[in-house]
Amino acid sequence: KNHLIDRIESADGAVLYQTRPVSVCQSDCDGRSVSVDLDFDNRLRPAKSDFFDLDYTDRIAPRVLDERIHFLINDMLKDVVQQGTAKKAKSLGRQDLAGKTGTTNDQVDAWFNGYQKNLVASVWVGFDQPKTLGRAEYGGRAALPIWIEFMKHALDRVPEEIPPLPTGVIATRIDPETGAKARGTQNQSIREFFLLENPPKDAAPEAVIPSNDGQAIQTPQQLF
Repeated sequence: KNHLIDRIESADGAVLYQTRPVSVCQSDCDGRSVSVDLDFDNRLRPAKSDFFDLDYTDRIAPRVLDERIHFLINDMLKDVVQQGTAKKAKSLGRQDLAGKTGTTNDQVDAWFNGYQKNLVASVWVGFDQPKTLGRAEYGGRAALPIWIEFMKHALDRVPEEIPPLPTGVIATRIDPETGAKARGTQNQSIREFFLLENPPKDAAPEAVIPSNDGQAIQTPQQLF
C-alpha cells in the first residue's frame, strides 16, 4: 500500500515514528503470510528508539495469487520472447525474460512491456499529438529494440533466475495444432505446462482402414 510519510525524526535524529507497510515474502514463506487490514494497520507506528521499545515482527503480505497460476502466466509471457512477437529479445541470450508487445489502431502507439524477476521496464513510442507512426510500426519493431538496448546494460552480469516448477504443475508435450497430448511417435510436438488437475486431453484414436494389399493403414481421426 502506498504511503506519503516514511518516518518522523526528532531534532537529534531519533526515529519517533516509522511506517510499517507489509512486504512480499522472498523465501521461507510457509506459515508466515498474515491477513491484515491495510487501511488500519498501515498507519504510522512508533519505531524502536530511546522513547519506544516495541518489537516489530516481519509484516508479510498475504498471497493473492496461487503460485501455480503465477508460474503459468509467467511461462506464457516468456513464450512471447522465445517464439512470439518479441523474439528479437532472444539476442540478449537469456531464458528468464518475459513480456508483451502492443500496438494501437493505425500504429498510433507502439509498446513493449517486459521484465526479469527483479526488473520491469516499459517502452512507449508515439507522438505527443496522436498520429500514426507509419506502416508496420508495431510494438515488436518500434518499441522492442529500445527495451533490448536498455536491458542489455541493466542486466549485464546479472545472473539468470529461472523459477522452479511449483508443486501441482506438470510438463507435457502436446500437439500444437490440436492442443491434445502428443503421441509417443509424434515428431512435431511442443512442451507446455498444465495444472495437475487439468492435463491436456489424450489424442483422438487413429482410425484403422484396410489397404488394397490387406495391410492396415492408420490415419488421424477427423475431430471437427
